[in-house]
Amino acid sequence: MGNGTGGNAGTPDPGPTPDPGPPPEPPWYRKPVIMWPIVLAALGILVPIVGYAVPAWLKSGYVQEADEACSRYVPQLQALGKQPPPEQRAAYHAYEKGLSAIMDAALEEWRKVDVPPIVGGEIRETFAAAQSAAQYFRTGVSWAEKGDTDTANKYLDEFNGKADGAVEKARALGLNVCPVGF
Repeated sequence: MGNGTGGNAGTPDPGPTPDPGPPPEPPWYRKPVIMWPIVLAALGILVPIVGYAVPAWLKSGYVQEADEACSRYVPQLQALGKQPPPEQRAAYHAYEKGLSAIMDAALEEWRKVDVPPIVGGEIRETFAAAQSAAQYFRTGVSWAEKGDTDTANKYLDEFNGKADGAVEKARALGLNVCPVGF
């Protein structure tokens, strides 16, 4: 104890601490320089795929459901038969009134189909175009029933233009049946 060894009597001096060498290499996924190009390449591939595939998948499901809803009114439209000539006023007005009722009922069924949020804008725009066209047809039929053929013809002419646009948008969306009666 008083021999000057500092209390470590009998313990050999280990000498200097050995150098452990360089720190271990981090795994490849922890290297920020290597990781960024890989992440950017993966995003460059995945974003377009997801950006196209998911909306297309959602839209195809919607299109199928909407066409099924609208196709329920095709037999009624076929039962209505061919449009009689305008000279047969009573039959012509009955036909137009029946067609208007079928259009409205089919639009109501189409409206009930759930719209996927990602592709909702395009779908809502197409539906609104069809609904607007049907409104012009309904108004034209109403004027024709009142005997005002000039006003009726203006609305029906407007319907024809709007109906063409609605059908064009519907076909671009992939709908084959909706809008019914256009």
